[in-house]
Parts: sequence; structure tokens; C-alpha cells
Amino acid sequence: MNEFNNRKQQNGETKRLKCPSCNSTNLQYVTETETKVETSGGYSGSKGFLGYLFLGPFGLLCGNCGKSQKTTVTDEHKHFWVCSDCGCKFPALEDLELEIQKKKNALKGVGSIFVCCLILVIMGILIDYSLLKIMGIGCAIFTVILVPLLKREIKTKESEYAELEQKVKM
Repeated sequence: MNEFNNRKQQNGETKRLKCPSCNSTNLQYVTETETKVETSGGYSGSKGFLGYLFLGPFGLLCGNCGKSQKTTVTDEHKHFWVCSDCGCKFPALEDLELEIQKKKNALKGVGSIFVCCLILVIMGILIDYSLLKIMGIGCAIFTVILVPLLKREIKTKESEYAELEQKVKM
């Protein structure tokens, strides 16, 4: 599905997108880029503390050992349609589809988390270690709460997609 040309091909006929607010077909395709910079690494407080215990104040410098600072830059692109007549800005249908798919993939991963929680509980029972039981039960409760929230969010996004698709297609 390519919306860039503001056209759709269905059964041999050309379809144009329209503004959901004023029904104009005078639309511009806009891409917004959000850049995120994350820095990890650097000074380790635990290594510095251990160095201080063994070497005194000079040991605080040990916190710099073995860790290099890493900077990660990621760009996130969001695509929108902007109506030249009324200024209405609405997301590209392709971006909404990708967002729905990401949420569905996240929902698929919740099952494996739940299995890990059950394994923690079983291990805690077998070795009679209450911390493992508590962690496993806590994770399982979190997972059980997470599933309906994700499902509701997916349903909301799908209805938003269907409503926008109905409004923008001629």
C-alpha cells in the first residue's frame, strides 16, 4: 500500500485520498523525524566503591575501568497528510497499520513472559525459595493485567484506522 502519490489502485480505477475534515483532495505528504540520542556506559559506581574499599580514595578511579561510553542515535519517522485547504493533519494509513502490527507482535510475546513466570514459581516451590515464588507470581499478575490492556489498545487503534480509512477514501 503506497499512499505517497495520494492515489489508490483498486479494480483498475484510481482512488484519491481526501481530507477527513473538509473532504478536499489538496493534500501534502509530510514526514516528521524525531531523533533520539541515548548514552550508556561511563562511570560505574559499584566498581568505584569496591576500588575505594581496597585501595582507598585512589580506588574511586576504578569506576572508570572496563566501561566505555556508548552513544546511540535513532531516528523515528512519522508520516502525515496535511490538507492545504483547512490545515487538518492526519496520520498516513501505513503508519497506523505498522503501529497496530507492533502492538500485535507485543501481544504475542506476552505468552513467553507468562511461561517464564510459571517456571519461576515452580522453581521457587521445588527449592523452597520464597523470593522466586513472589517474583514469579508478581510477574504473572503483571502479565495477566497487561494482556487485556494490549488487546484494548489494539482494538482502539484498529477502529481508529477503519474510521480514518473510511473518511479519507473517495
